[in-house]
Amino acid sequence: MKNLVIIFCILCIHQSVRSQIDTSAVNKEAREMMELFESIKFNEDYYKITDEEFGCLKRAIQQDVINWPESMNDTIGELWPKMGAQDTSVYVTINLDSTQYKLDVIKEYKRRVIGGFAGSFPYAETWNFRVSEKVLIKAIDKFKKDNPNFIVFNYPELTNGRQSYWYYMSLFDETKNEIIQIWIRESNTEPPSSTLALVGYTGLHDSNSEQKLINRDFWKKENDDRIYYFQSTIIDRLKQMTK
Repeated sequence: MKNLVIIFCILCIHQSVRSQIDTSAVNKEAREMMELFESIKFNEDYYKITDEEFGCLKRAIQQDVINWPESMNDTIGELWPKMGAQDTSVYVTINLDSTQYKLDVIKEYKRRVIGGFAGSFPYAETWNFRVSEKVLIKAIDKFKKDNPNFIVFNYPELTNGRQSYWYYMSLFDETKNEIIQIWIRESNTEPPSSTLALVGYTGLHDSNSEQKLINRDFWKKENDDRIYYFQSTIIDRLKQMTK
């Protein structure tokens, strides 16, 4: 809306400058711009979320905090276009074994349903390295050579490859018996820099296992724990290796 106001103001200035040349044409442009401006006015009521809708979302998360994004009912599904306009917090309490966890359902909804709009990987967690893609890949290979427990054996199709601008690699997490998918992309900068993206996980030796994406398929506490583990175990060491 602000952009349209600015455009309209510029158009009005433009009209005064051209008034001695082509007044009728400029007036027509101004009228058309005003009609467009009026037709797309922001309707605040459309983005309001009712207490009933919030209650439905809270109950869904409390009943199944892990799987609710995959089995949303119609009420929760209709919240998608409304959530982007929410700048407040609505909390729900999750009972853990020994304590309670306070979860902001708006942040959780945005994170797991809307995502971060980061191109092809809206949910990926990313880190920047001030080295080229080639240098970063070599550092990861050396990391795996020095720490063979992170090597994925007997799954060559999950190791290394390229898809468009991204170079994908896999690591093994023996603590959870999972394969970690990571993607690397070089930025067009000088000096060179690259982005490493933590994308998701796949269970090893489980034919029914499906890839679970970080920032989408885990509820917040487990999601945060996985990011912390990945950063402290892998990212921090790669940062040291690429200094």
